[in-house]
Amino acid sequence: MGTKKVMIKNIVSTVTALAGMSLLLTGCDQPSAGCVVQDSTSWYARYDVKEGQNISEACAALIPLGEPVGVFKYVNPDVENSAVLALRPNALASRSRLDPTVNVPAEGVYPQTAIGSLVAEPDGDDLCGTSNWSAASVNASASGTTPATQISYTYSNVRVVARPDAPGTQMGGDITFTRTQGELTCTAQLTMRAIWPAIPCDPTDANSCGPEHNINPIFDVVCDPDVNFCVPRKEVPSFK
Repeated sequence: MGTKKVMIKNIVSTVTALAGMSLLLTGCDQPSAGCVVQDSTSWYARYDVKEGQNISEACAALIPLGEPVGVFKYVNPDVENSAVLALRPNALASRSRLDPTVNVPAEGVYPQTAIGSLVAEPDGDDLCGTSNWSAASVNASASGTTPATQISYTYSNVRVVARPDAPGTQMGGDITFTRTQGELTCTAQLTMRAIWPAIPCDPTDANSCGPEHNINPIFDVVCDPDVNFCVPRKEVPSFK
């Protein structure tokens, strides 16, 4: 991106989250912390295919149900309202070494990373909106029995939850997902329900997405049997 950026690395513990809940319960008027985002490669996003699409069985097999996502916030301290949100889904990151452009980033942005402008303060619903997203893509060469693969993600309506008791640990949004593999090209409109941290789970264990597994106790989450990860039960924000 060519400008000086500072990566915010404030991973907030469960203890801090509970402290924030305590402040709310006591009625203290605390100043806004702004749009905090948990910087980590350990987010997990669940994808739902929007209704009304005609998707073939062959294409359905190429559309991810969910995946780890790298999520980072960058700020130029010398420029007001300069925050950006960077998203790098695993489908792109895992194939980046097969993409000849990976070490030749255009204008300072790796092609496998989507960048969007992030507002400075949450709205009245404690959501931090984004805009002006660049698409993220990979153009992976053939490897072994896997043919050459092109994948792109175009994000929109991405919003991060920013509450004192849930500081930047849930995210929702929409995605236009396109994948070309061999002679087959598939496009799907998806919705995203993402959570930090990424917690694998056992659908047969009712407690595998509980606080004892580092899930915020106020989150309404479920162990998704299709991906075996804890995910928001409903559209973000997903609270009890």
